[in-house]
Amino acid sequence: MSPRALTFAAGNAARVARYALSRGVELAADAAPKPADALARVTTQQMFALWANMARALNSPALPFDLAHRSQLEHLDVLGLALVTAPTFLDTLRTFVRCGALLNESGSWELSVQSASVQLAWLGVDAPTLGVRLSRETSFAQTVQGARQLCGADVDPVRVSFRHRAPASIAAHREFFRCPVEFEASSDRIIFSRELSQAVPPAANPFVWAHLCAQADAQLAHLGPRSLRQRVSEELARGLLRGAALEMTDIAPALGCSERTLRRALAAEGTSFRALLDELRRERAEVLLERGNLSVSQAAFEAGFSDASAFTHACQRWFGSAPRSLARRSSSRAAAGGSQR
Repeated sequence: MSPRALTFAAGNAARVARYALSRGVELAADAAPKPADALARVTTQQMFALWANMARALNSPALPFDLAHRSQLEHLDVLGLALVTAPTFLDTLRTFVRCGALLNESGSWELSVQSASVQLAWLGVDAPTLGVRLSRETSFAQTVQGARQLCGADVDPVRVSFRHRAPASIAAHREFFRCPVEFEASSDRIIFSRELSQAVPPAANPFVWAHLCAQADAQLAHLGPRSLRQRVSEELARGLLRGAALEMTDIAPALGCSERTLRRALAAEGTSFRALLDELRRERAEVLLERGNLSVSQAAFEAGFSDASAFTHACQRWFGSAPRSLARRSSSRAAAGGSQR
């Protein structure tokens, strides 16, 4: 059985398409969806292609922030109204994390409440193509814009980090986020101050929020379950982010099943735990080696390997080259690109 295709809310795609058209970008007939209802969806491939086409046509690092400035939480249908009426900003974030698949199924958000901060980490496993990078930056910008809508225009994150490489200019990023912005980081993350978590949004209404959350849960159920393959990939990405052990003995209990059941179910979907782990590590290694500024040991650790030797053997198998050679080639390409700007 083929896994269910991952999707975005068609309403989001339609808003992006309308913006592209307003800027004079020519789109294919099927690239501007007109959702019939709040449950309409488009595939992640369609959405990332839309982002990439728009990015190439407009060639502006400020594009994610122009889109964010035009965004309001109320545009997000039932989920947006639930976010607006949450009793506190922390409740808003928890609702956003729990129901985030209504907007985007290409990954998931993880919320971590620390002693001095509240952190949102994006757990996505897509390779950092142009469309994926633009989608991620826009999502982060819209999240910060939402925080400003609920808690005040002067609200700034403590730090924002992206795993992908920086664009030619990051002036627009610094101007919008108004905080340190890191690229080629170990995680995609937004960090807010802990004090902000107890801020009360202007339209907070616990009774309305509870009712809207129930409607959002019903919409999530309508989407249907994701394949086990997708859920395992998400758990592996979460473990890799935390530096946890990536073993079936750890993943199976998190999914509420035994190792034997997990093994059989993955086989029925035409894959295996080891194949999914290998796929995740390969994608992560490719991103890390693109940086060209990490030691082999550092890259090995961040890709989930216990030692550099095993990482080197894996790179030879994946890419036909040792990690140092790959990193040198990436550094050379980056230098050549910089000299042309």
